[in-house]
Amino acid sequence: MKNILLILVGVFVAGLSVLAILLTKEIKKTSKLLSENKQLINEKENLLLAKTFREGEILFNGKKLNKETSIIDGKGNIIEWNGME
Repeated sequence: MKNILLILVGVFVAGLSVLAILLTKEIKKTSKLLSENKQLINEKENLLLAKTFREGEILFNGKKLNKETSIIDGKGNIIEWNGME
């Protein structure tokens, strides 16, 4: 009877060990996917910002701007300038 109990406990411990290993692998996969997802979101935001700047560059290419026009850098700071004569 003790032998059967020891075998059952051993099988139970082995099963829990395998479950813990599988769970750890899944947690690592999920963490990696979340990290990659955040990176992709940041890259998309940066590309949208670059696209907006490029569209403005194309729109104003060759045009003279008056002195009241504000220029803002990518960080939201206003750049002072004298305008085009």
